[in-house]
Amino acid sequence: MPNEPEPHSPLRTPRVRALTPPGARRATVIGAGSFGTALAVLLARGGLRTTLQTRTAEQAASMEAERENQRYLPGVELPPQLRIEPVSAGVARADYVFLAVPSRGLGDVIDRLASTGLGERCAVVSVAKGLVPPKGLPPTLVLSERFGAHRVACVGGPAHAQEMVHAGAGLVAASSEQDLARALAQVFTRAGVVCEQSDDPVGVELAGAAKNAAALAAGATEAQGLNAAGAAAGHIFAEVWRYAEGLGARPSR
Repeated sequence: MPNEPEPHSPLRTPRVRALTPPGARRATVIGAGSFGTALAVLLARGGLRTTLQTRTAEQAASMEAERENQRYLPGVELPPQLRIEPVSAGVARADYVFLAVPSRGLGDVIDRLASTGLGERCAVVSVAKGLVPPKGLPPTLVLSERFGAHRVACVGGPAHAQEMVHAGAGLVAASSEQDLARALAQVFTRAGVVCEQSDDPVGVELAGAAKNAAALAAGATEAQGLNAAGAAAGHIFAEVWRYAEGLGARPSR
């Protein structure tokens, strides 16, 4: 009986822009304020090998010894698997880099990323609230211009640091790369936090900025009555809506 040819698997075209596959992935959080610390705790709980980077070596040594961020997030014990180090250590081994710094200083951090060993396949995730000066752009737009939109994401709220680690919170992971948004959402879900995913990172960022600005506007006009406060907040949302559409976001969705 003649030998039949052995079956073989069809060739698969690799994804040119594929990020690191699931496995022992590493995350580095730059910024050890309240939100950055809470974020690092959640990432460690979610199964990532997480490092929290502080501004100075002294801050890193203090947090390592106390296993707590007494200045910014008191009462929250840092997981034993969470590594603490100064930002000078770089990000060469990271699969995800989370930028948990104020938006006013985000431009400088972005400028330094390439010199700190950022890998070509490393995803860069902003959790900054607000816009990046001097042009007032959403963080993911600035990051996309430097590193490509396929490896850029953001994580938005509403969420408070203490709520995130103690009671859970509502988060949104957003990226134009669907697989990246899904991977981030899964990490937070494993950590016990409700996290939706979105393909509109600019819209998510501007929604957060609008919420904060509207709250300030309402507070500033509250003495004139609730109607005036509501009108002030409404004007803020309308302005941000128009700005978001101009940048390609989809606020109507």
